[in-house]
Amino acid sequence: MPSRLAHTLFDPDSTPSPAVARHIDFVDYAAEVPVHTHRKGQLIVALYGAVICRAENDIWIVPPDCAVWIPGGIPHSAKATWNAHLNYLFIEPGAAALPEKCCT
Repeated sequence: MPSRLAHTLFDPDSTPSPAVARHIDFVDYAAEVPVHTHRKGQLIVALYGAVICRAENDIWIVPPDCAVWIPGGIPHSAKATWNAHLNYLFIEPGAAALPEKCCT
């Protein structure tokens, strides 16, 4: 199934809150988010479907009920499968003791 480029990227750094959560459903299509970066770190949790993230010359495949952590400031991209249901948690650096490298 072809994918669509995400038209609007959410900017987690635009809110002063130390943590911001979002939920996105890709019901009828797969979606791609081009390479981008933000100050806040990002936890991507796949509830259904999957997401493939590219960061730090690595490829992270996130199946259902799994997650990947991407620290703030690291350029990354993502591709969600058709029917993916994803939760995102963006966390300000220093707000919690979190890994400094991408990990699952």
